[in-house]
Amino acid sequence: MSAIDVYRDEQITVAQQTIYQVSDTFMLPVEERWSSRTGNIRSEIHFVHRWTGVFRLECTRSLAMSLTSLMLSLDAGELSEEDIADVMGEILNTIAGNLKCLLPGETDLSVPVTSIVSGPEDCGCDRTVGCTEQSDIVLEGDLGMLRLSLMHCN
Repeated sequence: MSAIDVYRDEQITVAQQTIYQVSDTFMLPVEERWSSRTGNIRSEIHFVHRWTGVFRLECTRSLAMSLTSLMLSLDAGELSEEDIADVMGEILNTIAGNLKCLLPGETDLSVPVTSIVSGPEDCGCDRTVGCTEQSDIVLEGDLGMLRLSLMHCN
């Protein structure tokens, strides 16, 4: 088992709890292959110093809009792209912050960066150059699907 797989169960639990607190919806791990699609929302955060890596959350637009609507108590028609980016960044920050305490001391988090997937060629791979291990988890619930990717970099 790779070192990064040790954190798999914690990623699932923390993501499930975070999504449940916002939406009252429980998400379950599924063994489906994830495919980035135009319009998906992607947020990523970097771990730096003692443990170096990237943690990425990508979800369907429908899930991002539902979570944003619930978190901000706004109708879907009232949401801006900035609202969606802020909420998805905050959800990733919450999950990553809970994982940070499991990593070696003196590991810090960057500010999350959120974007909209612009097409199939937008795999996000350019930001992970030098990463040696990657763990992908796909969760699904009534509101949509998301993928968590934890990458350990040198």
